[in-house]
Amino acid sequence: MSSLWLRNGSRTEDIGKYCEGGLCPIELGDRLANRFTVLHKLGYGGFATVWLVRDDDERHGRYVALKVVSASWSQDYEPAAVVNRLRQFERDNGSPGLFVLELEHVFHTSRNGRHLCQVFPVLGPSLASFNTFDDKLYLPFAKSFARQLAKALDTLHSLGIRHGDFMLKNVAIKLDKSLDSLTEEDFEEIFGDPEWESLERYFPDTPSPAPGYAVDTGKLTFLPAEYLSTAICIFDWDQAFFTEDPPRDLAHISPQYLSPEAIFNLNNSPAADIWALGSLPFHLRVPRLLFQDWMARDPESTVLRIYEVFGSLPQEWLAFLFLGGYPVHEPLELGVEYDSLKNVSGLTVPTLEQLVEEIRVPRSPRGTTSGKAGIEKFCLLLPTWELADRGREEERFLARHTVPIQKGDAEPFLDLLRKIFEFDPAKRITARQILEHPWLVDDIDDTHYGEEHDGEEDVEDTGQGSGTGRGEEILQESGTGNQIG
Repeated sequence: MSSLWLRNGSRTEDIGKYCEGGLCPIELGDRLANRFTVLHKLGYGGFATVWLVRDDDERHGRYVALKVVSASWSQDYEPAAVVNRLRQFERDNGSPGLFVLELEHVFHTSRNGRHLCQVFPVLGPSLASFNTFDDKLYLPFAKSFARQLAKALDTLHSLGIRHGDFMLKNVAIKLDKSLDSLTEEDFEEIFGDPEWESLERYFPDTPSPAPGYAVDTGKLTFLPAEYLSTAICIFDWDQAFFTEDPPRDLAHISPQYLSPEAIFNLNNSPAADIWALGSLPFHLRVPRLLFQDWMARDPESTVLRIYEVFGSLPQEWLAFLFLGGYPVHEPLELGVEYDSLKNVSGLTVPTLEQLVEEIRVPRSPRGTTSGKAGIEKFCLLLPTWELADRGREEERFLARHTVPIQKGDAEPFLDLLRKIFEFDPAKRITARQILEHPWLVDDIDDTHYGEEHDGEEDVEDTGQGSGTGRGEEILQESGTGNQIG
């Protein structure tokens, strides 16, 4: 068994992990650890699910995010030394909120075992929420988020820490105001009725190790704009490690973010974090990961994609042996010549320069943020069309609401990406140097990214997905005191 596809196109956690020692079977309305009432699912990972819960402890009376860990992963739990160092940094710096850490933890016993339950503050949507195949982030936010990501990475490296899993889904928008004033009815109105599917046919035995149904995640992107700040924070420290003690395998790192030296030489220096960071600002502007396509599910696929984008690899990497998608780090004569595998997918793969040239930037939208879903103050949302009309309607909509990337934006952005995706980690730009790069420091003339140009064909505006407020104005108006960058 694996993940299920729900009717709305969402996926569930791997239901095969509901077993003895596995995931905790949880349903909406359940009470965990005799304290937390489950309201909505917020997410899931390989060995945990995360839930929006009401903390019924009379000392708090708050909403929190509860990460419920598989029983086998909950044994002999101790906070990692990395987390303790981050906690000390937060205390020494007046808790700037750059890093999201566990507030406390409790344990809950289910029929599958004893589960660690970690309590975290509720956050806004992750940055991955801003990058569906349809949404286009406004330039001021693309730069602001990239700047804050570089700031976070520079701070981590100064503390001798590597995140180990630096990707958009582990970066979230901070809340600008507490959700504690909301009622459960308010959450139901915001999230709507969740999609679900019965699991009885997958688990016919009684008692079942699984819940009665699998449920979709509540969409934090639906939170009203007033609740979302423009500051971000980093979370999920399960793969974090100290720089002086890097892991010697690739098992728990997402392949599409792996640097080539980590794949070929198991070199997990801070420079490998920079390579992962480089994928994020690109991913924020283009609805695709730079080194991932439909077949990139292991390190070998990632290497092939890197080779396709850049057209070359250092000579010592060209004949490296991969078995089952993973590199063999032993001297062997037989290798894989990537010249014979280039463009194996049969598709034309654009170069980095071509990918940047193809970026379309959303124009400053009309309207206000009032009454809109929070995500709409950050990015342009495309309407939903019937499949038969999608190509023509999308082309007309993009012609009206976006323009090609301008030279003053494209050239420094491309220069930054080239410095990040340097094959030699010793020559790769550092997080601090990224903060000083012109693309992040200089004001880009974005007059071409304003409202419709003179003489442009007038197209009927459906009012859907047309955005909610000018990016620069939102940054000025809704910024918080603890905003970074």
